[in-house]
Amino acid sequence: MVLHFNQLKSPLLFDGAMGTMLLSAAPAIEQPVTFTNLTHPELVRQIHQAYVAAGCDIVTTNTFQLHQIEFTPAQVAQVIAAGIKLAKSAHPKWVAYDMGPVNDPRAQLTPSQQAGLFKQQAQLAEKGQVDFILIETMTDLQEAQLAVKAVRETTRLPVAVTFSFQSNGRLPTGEDAETVTRFLQRLPINALGLNCGFGPVPTRQLLEDVLMASRVPVIVQPNTGIPIDVTKNPAQLIQPMTFAAEMGEMLDRGVQLIGSCCESTPTITRELRKQIDQFNLRSSLT
Repeated sequence: MVLHFNQLKSPLLFDGAMGTMLLSAAPAIEQPVTFTNLTHPELVRQIHQAYVAAGCDIVTTNTFQLHQIEFTPAQVAQVIAAGIKLAKSAHPKWVAYDMGPVNDPRAQLTPSQQAGLFKQQAQLAEKGQVDFILIETMTDLQEAQLAVKAVRETTRLPVAVTFSFQSNGRLPTGEDAETVTRFLQRLPINALGLNCGFGPVPTRQLLEDVLMASRVPVIVQPNTGIPIDVTKNPAQLIQPMTFAAEMGEMLDRGVQLIGSCCESTPTITRELRKQIDQFNLRSSLT
């Protein structure tokens, strides 16, 4: 069932982290973690199921790291097919194909090569009948444009794009959140927003510019803290209720899709579900 972003009647909830959940459950797991769709499918399935049980509406496929040069084209196809099947097996309301950056510095790909990788993923995602494509953790405007164009040229799926900013509120190439949002508005996308980064507080500081400039639904999926080794410094992670309260404020500001990124767990998702339910109750009383 394709997700119609322009017909949302209430906020939707994404799932949370996959990679850090996998590494927490199996520290010796083979890298990149997308290989687990083939080597540890039951573990991936269990994580998807845990997020659905916690109340998420949208499950994202475990396909983020397909930019890795370790993958052959045949392996890419196998990982994507398995990833979509595993996401669907948790029976969420919607499945998003997770498409990350492909411009691996080690490979030094040309724009044409990058576009080819995006097109291959998009075609396989549509073949697997996902509900939309989430182009996430982008840090380069031109690569995002290549990805959107590839999806539009090869599929009829809705597409959302989220960017990750540095601690100074800018991309590595210097653009701020308003500039990025206005750039994205010129592309044929259905939703846009922010993900990853340095937690909900820095994300909230960028949000006003995004909401002001955006004419499509806005997505926010921050980290629960800077990606770290939680066994060494767990205090850097934001507590679930604190994280959820920050996200609840973003719902009040107009964000229509929320979730969480690195280091998050189904516990975070459960608290976010409460925030959406409370928001819906408040809305029904006004």
